[in-house]
Amino acid sequence: MTEARYLDDATTHEFEATVETVRGTDCVVLDRTYFYPTGGGQPHDTGTLSVDGEDCDGETWDVTD
Repeated sequence: MTEARYLDDATTHEFEATVETVRGTDCVVLDRTYFYPTGGGQPHDTGTLSVDGEDCDGETWDVTD
């Protein structure tokens, strides 16, 4: 289950996480996230996933439970 770090810290702009699961070509499950999902009238966060310091091409979805 993804640790929802955005609940405790809304100011983080960069973090490291481990990819737990890959689904298809554009969906990953991380062990922790600071990306706030859409819900409760609040807008969602956006960001860029990088692997080994290089940005991934295209859109990336951060999936939380």
